[in-house]
Amino acid sequence: MNASLRARSATGIAALLLAGLLVGVLAGCNEQERRPATVVATLVESSPYPGAPVGSAAAKGAELSAVATVQAWIDARNRSVRTGSATAVDDLTGPGCDACDSYLDGGRWVVVGARVTRHTVRTATVRASIEDTRRRARVALEFEVGRVAGQSAITEIRRVP
Repeated sequence: MNASLRARSATGIAALLLAGLLVGVLAGCNEQERRPATVVATLVESSPYPGAPVGSAAAKGAELSAVATVQAWIDARNRSVRTGSATAVDDLTGPGCDACDSYLDGGRWVVVGARVTRHTVRTATVRASIEDTRRRARVALEFEVGRVAGQSAITEIRRVP
């Protein structure tokens, strides 16, 4: 039952994130708010996806889902840093992600850019440029996104030189 709750939570967070991106674009948001939609649009058009042609509905959906999962994890991480509760992060983290806990401190993270660099039927690698607002530093991270209990979850995080 706990896995079912986690699956529904992850699905809800991803849906809300995508809805927010679309509302922001349709509502004529300012330049700062438009950046994520531009990154997602670029990512969909440029990333290969074995089994579905670039630009197809299947490729777009899979890649948007991977990027949305990373964004949802970062949003949950930011709440965890602020509140001290990692429940939302745990819901979006696979059981084998030993490195995930090491990224739960510091300042608020802002995704400067993200793109899928590798995609298979079961996993995706999302490379993201992250700005830590407290340290005023940027770091490049790769997030492995896989399926856990039928839902997308972060299964590994690596720092990119």
